[in-house]
Amino acid sequence: MSQPAAPIPADDDTAPTLVFSHANGFPAGSYRQLFEIWRAAGYRVLALDKIGHDERFPVSLNWPHLRDQLLELIESHTSRPVWLVGHSLGGYLSVLTAAQRPDLAAGVVMLDSPILPPLLGRAVQLAQLTGLGKRYSPGAISRRRRHQWPDA
Repeated sequence: MSQPAAPIPADDDTAPTLVFSHANGFPAGSYRQLFEIWRAAGYRVLALDKIGHDERFPVSLNWPHLRDQLLELIESHTSRPVWLVGHSLGGYLSVLTAAQRPDLAAGVVMLDSPILPPLLGRAVQLAQLTGLGKRYSPGAISRRRRHQWPDA
């Protein structure tokens, strides 16, 4: 069983709290310079180092468990509303978290997050259900990458 992802250290618990969620494939440590700017501005910054690596919160369709992982981080550090800030997937998780527990959200900031209009969202759902999503997704392109070459 894997260990739960440890949060990036928090600062003063009396300061306004900003909970950051990283993009897929970029652990929270990638954003340390940004965190330092926010801390210098007076924010307490919390972030899970790696979202989706804790077996208690498996990756699944529509990411409800990843949202729950983010909620657990918030609930374990404060009962006051926090600013939810996320990059890409992290922004989407921030919205899901705020929708689930609006009492814990002072606001949401999404950085380059994929929010689809309803009609396009339904088309993506249909593609997922029919298997077309796997064929034409970025993941499909990744699976076709070469890992070996005939020579250097």
